[in-house]
Amino acid sequence: MPPRTQPRPERPPSSCTAPRPRRRRRRRGVESEAELAFGELSALLAPAAGADSPRPQGVRGSLRTVVLRLLPSSDAAFMQRMMLLAGFPPDRELPADAQEMPHVRRFLDGWGPPGDVGVVALDDGQRPLGAAWARILGEPLLRDDRGAAVAELAIAVEERARGRGVASALLDALAEAAGAVGHRELSLNVSPRNPAHRLYLRCGFELVGEDAHGVVMRRRLT
Repeated sequence: MPPRTQPRPERPPSSCTAPRPRRRRRRRGVESEAELAFGELSALLAPAAGADSPRPQGVRGSLRTVVLRLLPSSDAAFMQRMMLLAGFPPDRELPADAQEMPHVRRFLDGWGPPGDVGVVALDDGQRPLGAAWARILGEPLLRDDRGAAVAELAIAVEERARGRGVASALLDALAEAAGAVGHRELSLNVSPRNPAHRLYLRCGFELVGEDAHGVVMRRRLT
């Protein structure tokens, strides 16, 4: 059943972390435009000098600074772990066939062709904290004003890193990277009972309807 259209609410701010810094000039052959943006965003996440950010017990590396980079196909194992976090309620045991369920595989299989875009967050020990990625699916959640399929995203953060702004940083970095490769919008589906839907509203997503799986939201990138 297609999403039921609702009146468009007032559009929230487009960034959920901090004002986007002025883009540096690109140096030929050194960094891509997306990588420059991630470097700038990473700097914004570093707390002020002397700020205390305790290291979780038993974890190497700290969350004092979060580094963002593009998500390559070589991160397939971590993507699968994140998709299992994103695709199932946290208070229930995973089904035995969770890794093979269609709503999991469609975000993972064949990752890497043009249009697939994602980012991963690392702590200062280079340990992955979370990931956000998006792709055009065979049955798109939404279409834009031109009738083109809108990329749908998945996002998850390791439990030890939650509540520290990592998800917000991932969403902003993903929006930056998606716009750089030509996407005009991003979409997602979330249960209205999931408190993350409030995060998405703060991060520039707007409600556009509902379907059998929950609330449908979009973030315009242009």
